[in-house]
Amino acid sequence: MDSAQLQEILKNSQYQRFHSEPISFMFSPRGQYIMAQALYYGIKALESVEPEILQEKSNLKDMHYIKDMLFPFPDIAFATPDEAVVERLKELEEKEGKQGG
Repeated sequence: MDSAQLQEILKNSQYQRFHSEPISFMFSPRGQYIMAQALYYGIKALESVEPEILQEKSNLKDMHYIKDMLFPFPDIAFATPDEAVVERLKELEEKEGKQGG
């Protein structure tokens, strides 16, 4: 589908009637949070697939891109308390390594 086709679909009143509310919600603060959370857990699930060769790397890359560009909540917002502590320690170690080296 090219840009012109997408523009035509978006102009269609039936499309707008059925999709404008969910799209508006998706880009509201609450909707952005929910989308970021869904992507966070989807990414975690795909990254945990074993053996690693079965992980869908291109999908993971696209999901990271969408999350980072459209729904940029920090991962720590969705981590369990233990995960949050581990993540923060890694950040501090990286920062300390960059300052020391």
